[in-house]
Amino acid sequence: MDALIDQAKWEPNVEKRAELYKQIQELAWKDAPFVWVAQVANIVVLNNRVKGYYYNPTLPPNLASLYIEE
Repeated sequence: MDALIDQAKWEPNVEKRAELYKQIQELAWKDAPFVWVAQVANIVVLNNRVKGYYYNPTLPPNLASLYIEE
């Protein structure tokens, strides 16, 4: 996989680079270098007027999207 990543990183042709990244993704899927075994409990307390919150388990909260509904 390292060789594919190095090759894709420097490939100027968009189509060839996309194919290399596809091969990297397929290899990662087949090899399964990690497996999700748990989901951390997420507790969020918001006032009913707070809007724009979206829970994404893979990213920290995007506070820039929050707003107060008057």
